[in-house]
Amino acid sequence: MILFDGLTKNWRYPGWRCTWIVGPRTVIDAVSSTGSFLDGGGSKPLQRSAVSLLDPAVVEAETKAIRQAFVPKRALLLEGLRKAGMRFDLDPQGTFYCWADVSALPPPH
Repeated sequence: MILFDGLTKNWRYPGWRCTWIVGPRTVIDAVSSTGSFLDGGGSKPLQRSAVSLLDPAVVEAETKAIRQAFVPKRALLLEGLRKAGMRFDLDPQGTFYCWADVSALPPPH
């Protein structure tokens, strides 16, 4: 298993170009070598600043804040799509990706 994560998208820290990979040592070594060759890697001051953001209490607070901001938006999106005639076998549980049955929509003009 390989896990990719970072602060820019998943953690909602735009501009913080700090990412990480968890996986087998051979994968980490290959990616590390490639990343350093392509862009020199992340800056050490940025990496050091990011460490405090990974504290469990900070992670919990950030996760709660993200959910409070985005859960209502997801509900609004689903409501609008349903009103437009789309059906869902399963509502999304953690993302904005909605896999809808569009077979009941009117044909194109």
